[in-house]
Amino acid sequence: MKITSPTIVDTTDGQLEGIVQNGIFSFRGIPYTAPPINHLRWQPPQPVEPWTGVRSAKEFGSVSHQWMDSFPGQRHPVEIIGNSILIVPQSRSEDCLYLNVWTPGLDNAKRPVMVWIHGGGLENGAGSQPNYDGASLARNGDVVVVTINMRLGPFGYLRLADVTNGQIPSTGNEGRMDEIAALQWVQKNIATFGGNPGNVTIFGQSAGAIEVACLIAASPAKGLFHRAILHSTATHSAQTVDHANLITELFLQTAGVEPSDIDAIRNLSPEDLTRTSVQMLAAMAKLDPKLGRMHFNPVIDGTFLAQRPYDAIRAGGADNLSIMVGTTLDDTRVGLGNTPPMAMEYDAALAQVRNFLDDEAPRAMDRYTSFLKQRGAPHDPIDVVMAIETDRVLRQPSILLSEALLERGNPGHHFIVTYESPAYDGRLGSPHAIELAFIFGTHNDPQIQPFGGDGPVAEQFSARMQAAWSSFARTGDPSCDSVGHWPQYGRNRETMMIGQSWSVESAPFEDERQFWATFPGDPGLGLM
Repeated sequence: MKITSPTIVDTTDGQLEGIVQNGIFSFRGIPYTAPPINHLRWQPPQPVEPWTGVRSAKEFGSVSHQWMDSFPGQRHPVEIIGNSILIVPQSRSEDCLYLNVWTPGLDNAKRPVMVWIHGGGLENGAGSQPNYDGASLARNGDVVVVTINMRLGPFGYLRLADVTNGQIPSTGNEGRMDEIAALQWVQKNIATFGGNPGNVTIFGQSAGAIEVACLIAASPAKGLFHRAILHSTATHSAQTVDHANLITELFLQTAGVEPSDIDAIRNLSPEDLTRTSVQMLAAMAKLDPKLGRMHFNPVIDGTFLAQRPYDAIRAGGADNLSIMVGTTLDDTRVGLGNTPPMAMEYDAALAQVRNFLDDEAPRAMDRYTSFLKQRGAPHDPIDVVMAIETDRVLRQPSILLSEALLERGNPGHHFIVTYESPAYDGRLGSPHAIELAFIFGTHNDPQIQPFGGDGPVAEQFSARMQAAWSSFARTGDPSCDSVGHWPQYGRNRETMMIGQSWSVESAPFEDERQFWATFPGDPGLGLM
């Protein structure tokens, strides 16, 4: 390792100059592959061309083209409400493959490394979002934090190889190949930033956790990380080649381009591609509601990904890893649109549930109404449909992941976040992404605070989350002084309930788990 000035480091590609603020060094906009532009669009990531001299790493790089704020009047992603935690201030470009590093010291301390993979439905977001500033977590956890950008939407996840007879060879997993390239960069360079390449934790939320699950299962990612944390996801999320080709055919049809017209496909502008992604929401719903709301799930192609992540883990794909997995209590309460509906008639709620549960929908509505009543929770039709969807899409698959780890004898820790958002007068409960700003310590950002709140309770919640998450990154065990003993998930289904207070419960929400365990037929677990 060589440090030529307090904020200049050598990497395998050249020298970088960062900044130091309040004792934390940050390096932003670091290229980890060649720009995927022109003839490299829809190609696997290629090596960075080394540079001479000192490259500035003081500003974030551009981010992938995305549609969330590109087309006024269109729905925001169904994942997160409002603007506060969706803000991506950087410019959009196909030249977007950059990562960012925060570290307490440019030394030989060999700190744990935490690599964050952002959410956003695989079509929106960036590692440079204000929510994910790594300075506080690096400082309080004494860890090295890395956040990454990858190609999103049709730039990283559109399978064109089959419909174009190989003339455009994209597999639909190129964005995931970007993530692997970023992890390879970490292995080669992170020691220069005070990190330990032999102790790397990958963590992500929602679509980012789908990517984490995929990396656990993907052969090319083996050995690049040692622990994984999955927030609000399903290791069931994947698609066959045939399904990926169906999505591609629908995408090209929506774009008004014939699969045989290779030049026309290559000449689609970034605006054309992002606009088509927006229009695909309606096209997919019209074709078949069971296709879900996500266009670009991981492709089981037999090469990059041999099987669903869940099946791979059951077969031993996580045998050398420590894993944490969990959800929020009300994960999908913000999942029906830009502004969550405060009310819904029973017939409309039932129709929503029928999309995946068919004739079992009335029974599910009745059972979940009873479950919510028994807990003293709100149980209007809107509350019932949200509770069903939280469990179907996220919590039950997360439980199945923990059970798969248990069956293999692998260390697993399970959690449910119960901390409530003050937004919408508390009507959101404990929604999707509520915990993220507290992990990163960005909850006091004026744009983020309305979603998570402030004050002593929020400060304590953040301190505990940072302590537990950094403890897990350091040792594979989230137990620490501030939260106490956190047992591994075992036969009693031990789960850490994370809220204003933290406590371990055995088999929480067992009635709901048993409902899904005995569900007759395919309820589409994990399908978003």
